[in-house]
Amino acid sequence: RPASTLPPPGDLTLEVSVKTKLGKGRVGSVYDAEKSRTWVSPEIPDLVIKVAHRYQSNNLCREAWFYEEMEHLQGIIVARCYGIFQVVIDEQYEILDWERVDQEKATRAVRELHPHTRTPQDIFLDGQHHLLSVLVFEKLGERIPRSVPLPVTMPELIETFSHLCQMGIQHRDVRWHNILRAPNSTENLICPTHDRVHEWRIVDFDLATKTAFNEKLL
Repeated sequence: RPASTLPPPGDLTLEVSVKTKLGKGRVGSVYDAEKSRTWVSPEIPDLVIKVAHRYQSNNLCREAWFYEEMEHLQGIIVARCYGIFQVVIDEQYEILDWERVDQEKATRAVRELHPHTRTPQDIFLDGQHHLLSVLVFEKLGERIPRSVPLPVTMPELIETFSHLCQMGIQHRDVRWHNILRAPNSTENLICPTHDRVHEWRIVDFDLATKTAFNEKLL
């Protein structure tokens, strides 16, 4: 991956209010996030947040890692990602659509997620069932329409996914649900490879893998 061009960490603050629920997946739910107070650059775009389901913080961290790996592709073929934020919360608080699970259901969930390497007690001791994890993104447009003929969209999609192949990244969940239109913004970046702004953005990298395969194999 190219070297990072991000500035050093600073002391900036962003406060948002959680609004409409936009969707729900295997790892978390996505919500509109209205900026209520901000001490950051006024150019920050409209935002969404992805809130990990209970016991899914590790998978959301995995997704955050891939966005860090794809820093040079943010705003080109993937959404701009503003980081993952985590806090351990008290069990008395209700978090959006988190379920209040009993011990038996919690144990089943842990065994499904960690069938070979960890016991349910390990997860409870490390606080993962109390860990709130939030990933912050720029807001994208609608999903790719199913009604659009493939000959119209396929050349563009091949170019878009070719960037992942060049990095040895397998998305492993390619479907219409995970291809969104680029935001209607003057901040969209021109692709240095194809010399234009790509129309679509790829989302949901929690199942992705990094491989040593070359572009032809992928």
